[in-house]
Formats: sequence, structure tokens, C-alpha cells
Amino acid sequence: MIIWGIVLTIFGAIFYHNGVQTNNSLEAQMESIFNDGVSNPGSTNVTIGVILMLVGILLVIIGIVNYYNEEKTTTAVRYTPSRMPTERQQTNFIRNRCAHCGAFLSDDDIFCPTCGKENSNFKHCPNCNERISVNKSFCKHCGAEIILYTYSLQNGTVEDIVNAAFNCLEKRDFENAKKLLDSAGQKEPNNARVSLGKLLAELEVQNVDKLSDVQEDFSIRVHYHNIMQNGDDSLKEQVQNALVNIKNSKTYTRAMDAFRNGNYRHASELFNSLNVWKDSKEKAIVCKEKLVAEERELARKSRIKKIAVWICVILVLIYVICTNV
Repeated sequence: MIIWGIVLTIFGAIFYHNGVQTNNSLEAQMESIFNDGVSNPGSTNVTIGVILMLVGILLVIIGIVNYYNEEKTTTAVRYTPSRMPTERQQTNFIRNRCAHCGAFLSDDDIFCPTCGKENSNFKHCPNCNERISVNKSFCKHCGAEIILYTYSLQNGTVEDIVNAAFNCLEKRDFENAKKLLDSAGQKEPNNARVSLGKLLAELEVQNVDKLSDVQEDFSIRVHYHNIMQNGDDSLKEQVQNALVNIKNSKTYTRAMDAFRNGNYRHASELFNSLNVWKDSKEKAIVCKEKLVAEERELARKSRIKKIAVWICVILVLIYVICTNV
């Protein structure tokens, strides 16, 4: 429609120009004098030219409006970002207060009566594994002195000490776990399980499966290198997978930030580098669709600008032709 409008406008200008020239010619003036009441012979061409130019300009305007409306009807890609992971729970608990909701608890409350979470103000006796208050020096179930019992494990095997340490880690009793692991490390400094336990205790993680939740690159820690040197293949693989998951998590976070800021090209590169980790593949497809939509929008704006420039040029030519007649 735009092209037809431009063509009609050009033909209208030609008709108008020819009509004006005809009316201005000497023969037309003489004919008008001798034929009183008869219009000039070029007036018909002038009228046709004006009509054609008006119709052409109208078609150009309608074509631009239709083209713009068609581009607007394209379906926009919607994306709902997933929830960000929650932070690790704090490990420094206030005495007689629930670590989850802050409600006051008694020493007999194993679970919080307000939120139902486990009372974290307790630890487990390393001798009988019963629950005791964190501020108690002796176990009320077996009578063992907690600190002395910890150090008495120096007389046991390294395996027994490490097992007790990992039991403390599972109960989030990181202080006693560190003491047990230090005791085991004095006997076998190159023991990979001892290094793993120390790494978990330093990061305040209960077991190796939760290493991925740590937002820290622990590859610079000494215990990690000891595990890589002295651990078996299975243990090495577990720790390395946790490290890869941490790095992927950071990359994923940066990709999501780039996506939210509209930097879809950078986000697409980051998601593609993660391959099939989580939903990175789907996110990369969304970024690609966003990029295609942006390129289409830029191309549409560029075409509209070119059309507008040509219309201006044509109108200027028409004005020049009309003024020079």
C-alpha cells in the first residue's frame, strides 16, 4: 500500500505539472480568449494531479499505520523468574529462644510450640547420644563430662573418633566436632575423612551432600587440597561436584541479574555455559527469543525511518516542482 501511494503521488505530480504548463502556454491562453466560458485545457490535468497526489499521500499514511499495528500484534515472550534460594540458617542461637521464630522455650521443649521446629538449644551427648542442653557440662542421662569425654576419645581408634565427629556434625555441634577432628588429625594427618570433617566444620555444614549450599569457593582451603591428595575417587568426586555446583550457582545468579537488567545477550552466554544445569537450557531459549524480538523491533524502526525519509524527499520534490511551475 505504501508503494502504491508513492507511485500515485509521483503520477499526480506529473499530471499537475503538465496541466500547469499547458495552461501557461500561449496557445492555451489564446484558446481561452476566443472560447469565452470554456475552461483552460490544462485545468483537467491539474485537477487529476491534485487528486492523485492526495490519494497517494493518504495511502502512504494508511500503509505506515497498518504496518506499525501488525508489528505490535506479535506475541511478547513472558518470563517469570524463579525464586532465589534461601540463606543458610544462623548457627549462633540465643539461649532459651527458638532460632526460627524467636519464641521463648523451656529446657523441656524438644520442639518449638509456636512454629513446630526442632529446639536448637540442645546438643547430643557424644557418649550416649541423648539430647542435653548446650550449657550443660555433664550429661544428665549417662553422667559423662562432655569436655573430658571428648578428649578421652584420643585413646580410641581414628575411625571411632571420626565417626563421633561426623555424628556431632549431623547434630550441628560444630565445636565438639572440631575438637574430635583435631584429635584424629594428630594421629593421622593425611586422613581424607578427617580433612573432610574439618572442611565441613569450618563451613558449618552437616554433611558432604550439603556442601553445594555453601556460597563460598572452598577450593582455596587447605583441607580441600588434602582431600584431593589423599581421598578416594568417590570422595573426590563428591567434593568436586559440590564445588562445581557452587560455581554454577554463582554463574546462574549473574545470568539472572543480566536477564533482569535486559542484557539478554550476556545472559544467554552465561546460561549456555551452564548447559543443562537446573533450568539453564530453558532460560537460554527465552533469552534467544528476547534477542530475536529486539532485533525485529530494531529492524522495524529502521524501516519506518527509511520510509519517512523517502516520503519527506518526495514531498520536497513535489514542492520544488510546484514552485518552479
